[in-house]
Amino acid sequence: MKNDFLNLILLCFRKEVIKKLVLSRPVEGDVSKISARLVSHRNNKFLSFEYSLPGNTVSQKNVTENDLFEFLSVLYDRYKQINLITTLGDAERKISKSGKEVLLGADALQRKLQGSVTPFHVAVESLDTEKNYILTGKEDFLITLGVSDKNGRVHDKKQGKFRQINRFLEYIGDIYDKLPQSGDIVIYDLCSGKSYLSFAVYYYLTEKKIKKSQYDMY
Repeated sequence: MKNDFLNLILLCFRKEVIKKLVLSRPVEGDVSKISARLVSHRNNKFLSFEYSLPGNTVSQKNVTENDLFEFLSVLYDRYKQINLITTLGDAERKISKSGKEVLLGADALQRKLQGSVTPFHVAVESLDTEKNYILTGKEDFLITLGVSDKNGRVHDKKQGKFRQINRFLEYIGDIYDKLPQSGDIVIYDLCSGKSYLSFAVYYYLTEKKIKKSQYDMY
């Protein structure tokens, strides 16, 4: 079970879908919790671990793919609960009150990882120079959907979603010149979730590219 779960984390790392990894309920020691996020810097990708220490202090450690399995293998037995949170779903490993090891959601997440991972699922946070995004966060639809506050500041918990939306729009921008230049273009919304992407695409095409009257949305 241990190797299966660690290999699942490693696969999520490679697929770039990890939103957060949290280790809690320590067996012993002063580190009450360890959390990690997937980040990139100068074309290098790693999990950035943050240790919660006594006195409300923290320490950090960056771990690359090559060292990740061995690093997590050591931590695995030191914590009774590990939560893997991804853009495709979540998995949890925990030790029950009876001392039994339980794995939840791993099989379902494994199956999803075998399918296609779209740009919208990518959750890598860049530590490089701040990027000029297509959207600023001040757009009305982002505020209404709760991605940004009324002042246009993107909420901390929505930073990943904000980056994913912008990345998707970059793909739309790449094919924009190949779209028909005359007639109507119809965009179909499959009504999944809050339709972040549908609102974003509509805004991008009507406000950034062409007049609203040229596009219909259903």
